[in-house]
Amino acid sequence: MKSNKLFRKKRNFLLIEVLISLFLITIMFVPLIKNPIYFFKSQIKQIEQLECERIAENSFLEIYLKLKNQDLISLSQIPHYSTEAKSFYLEKREININNFIKKEVQRSYKISSSDNKITKENKEYKLLKIKILLKLSGKNDPYIYKYKILTASQNS
Repeated sequence: MKSNKLFRKKRNFLLIEVLISLFLITIMFVPLIKNPIYFFKSQIKQIEQLECERIAENSFLEIYLKLKNQDLISLSQIPHYSTEAKSFYLEKREININNFIKKEVQRSYKISSSDNKITKENKEYKLLKIKILLKLSGKNDPYIYKYKILTASQNS
């Protein structure tokens, strides 16, 4: 009979030990899951930012080629930087991250110019400031990229 009472006392301690071990395992398990998820989210955000930079570079090239051919707007019609520049919209693009995340990017830009400079050789120089705005679907704040172009034209 004595041995039966000892077994019951040990059984109670065994249950408490199992509960404590499960509690410790769950406490240690949370950081093991939390950190990789955090790093995964931050890597996706960095990839989105890199993709937006790539799209901004492509958009700048599009705008530059249109300005060079003067298909977009003539240089004389570009407003001064002190006035509010009109927004121009480009066609939408899509970011595709490993076929896992797809987001649509709305592209727009504003062009303004600084004062004209005329040289002794009768060349007119104008500094154009291009501001490209990329807005991802599901995000309120757009990514903003700024570029500058120096244009020259022969003055008659």
